[in-house]
Amino acid sequence: GKTWDEYRAFFKSSEERFSTAPQGGETLLNLQRRSMEALWDLEHKYSGEKGGKKILIISHGDPVFFMNVAAFGVSQEEIVQK
Repeated sequence: GKTWDEYRAFFKSSEERFSTAPQGGETLLNLQRRSMEALWDLEHKYSGEKGGKKILIISHGDPVFFMNVAAFGVSQEEIVQK
């Protein structure tokens, strides 16, 4: 229920978004964990399928971003620098 400007103003730094959650929200670290759990669940469920499986994930930008960076081993420090 807040604007992006209000969300950004809540934090003193980009790094703080990983450890501090606004009221009713979650930290970026929680979002990353939740996103990766969904990806791991899909991988576990469909691994070993004959001919492989193509899975289309439709989501908002941040969950997909965190699935991507976590899958490639990008660190929190590297994320904040971008």
